Amino acid sequence: MTEWRKVSTAVQLAAWLRQELVRGRWRGTMPGVIRLANELGLARDSVEAALRELERQGVLRGHGPGRKRVIELGAEVVEGGLRVGILLYEATDTRVHYVVELQHRLI
Repeated sequence: MTEWRKVSTAVQLAAWLRQELVRGRWRGTMPGVIRLANELGLARDSVEAALRELERQGVLRGHGPGRKRVIELGAEVVEGGLRVGILLYEATDTRVHYVVELQHRLI
């Protein structure tokens, strides 16, 4: 028989955030508690607890209240990003407004 155990929202969220970090959803710094809480529809306390758990695991490094948390995943953990090539008919096409906008959106 399978044993069931209750897992808190913060623990579930920490696992999901770690998975998203590995996938490369965020790079460099983590969004703030308020932004994540609004985006995910969760209480700020749960988001803060999940981020503290990731700090405890060494995935994030905090710099104090009101400061961004730095993502500390090693290069071997992060999956490679998707590469996109844009083939143009002529070299002057690089200045066409929709090509420029596309390049900016891909960065």
